[in-house]
Amino acid sequence: AASADSDVVAAALVGVRLAPSAVEAASAEAAPSAGSSAVAAVAAAAEAHDPWLINLLYDSECPLCMKQVELLEKRVDENPEYAGLIRLTDLHAPGYNPQTCGGVVFEDGMRHLHAVTRDGDVVAGMEVFRRVYSIVGMEWVFNMTTVPLLGAIFDWGYDLWAEYRLILSGRHDILERIEKHKQNIQALAVAECDVECEIDWDNPWTIASSPVPIAK
Repeated sequence: AASADSDVVAAALVGVRLAPSAVEAASAEAAPSAGSSAVAAVAAAAEAHDPWLINLLYDSECPLCMKQVELLEKRVDENPEYAGLIRLTDLHAPGYNPQTCGGVVFEDGMRHLHAVTRDGDVVAGMEVFRRVYSIVGMEWVFNMTTVPLLGAIFDWGYDLWAEYRLILSGRHDILERIEKHKQNIQALAVAECDVECEIDWDNPWTIASSPVPIAK
């Protein structure tokens, strides 16, 4: 039974990088249990090795946004117990992938602050500040911004700032340029299809613009 459980542990570890101590802990916990328990133990060890609770999507070209990021990093440096709890993802990173970030596309991330919890929940606006600062032991931010009247003022203030953030930072046209670029790509794709994919119905086995016949 122990050998079978070890095989389950090994299989579950495929694609998951764990420190040797984490692997040993998972194996030791899984050995006396059934296969499902072994997998659960590995999952727990993986979470302990990568314990992030929320993924903050930030704009690295926004000075004020970067001040917030630096504040969080300083908070974590001074309090190691919070290390790894907040994952930071730059919207401008070449490898940014909305599919791994709660489906938040670049345009939405630029319009309003977003974060994704480990459970896959997407939060935006002031709620991001409440969640993030609570995680690093600054619950007073949550408490202060959830007082009925005061919380509404904070929400309104953030929405107002988000509306004009790009203008204030001299990047008011960034979303327009992105949208125009997307439209140009779509127009080019349609144009290429009109030229390359047109069917000659007198000879449907060939593409109109290509002298090479399509294999029947």
